[in-house]
Amino acid sequence: MSRKNQKIIAGLLLVLLVSFGLYKNIYDHNKLTKNGIITNGKVIKLKYVNKSTYDLIFEFYADSVKIQGNVFTSYFEIKNIKGKIYKVTYSKESPEINDIDIGEYNSYKKHRPFFSN
Repeated sequence: MSRKNQKIIAGLLLVLLVSFGLYKNIYDHNKLTKNGIITNGKVIKLKYVNKSTYDLIFEFYADSVKIQGNVFTSYFEIKNIKGKIYKVTYSKESPEINDIDIGEYNSYKKHRPFFSN
C-alpha cells in the first residue's frame, strides 16, 4: 500500500472516529434533556487521570440501585465539595448516562471525551 493511500485511510478513520464521538456526545445530551430524572448525589473523590485532567467520582441512586458516576475536571480543591450533596441528572433508560451539577465548581468540568459513559 502506498504512503498516499495510508494517509487517506488514516484520515478517513480519524473523521469516522470524530463523527462517532460527536454523535455519542449529542445522543447522551439529548437523553438527559428529554428523559432526564433529577435526584441527589454525593461527591466521593477526585482521581488523578493525567497532567491536566482529574476524574470526579460521585454516587447516586436510580430506582434503589446505587450508581457511580464520573465527570472529568481540571484540578480544584475537592475538600470544598467532598461528601456534599448535589443535583444529579440521569437518563431514565440508561442511568449510566448522567451528569452532576456542582454549582460554582461547574467551570472546572471538561467536555466528556469520546467513548466515555
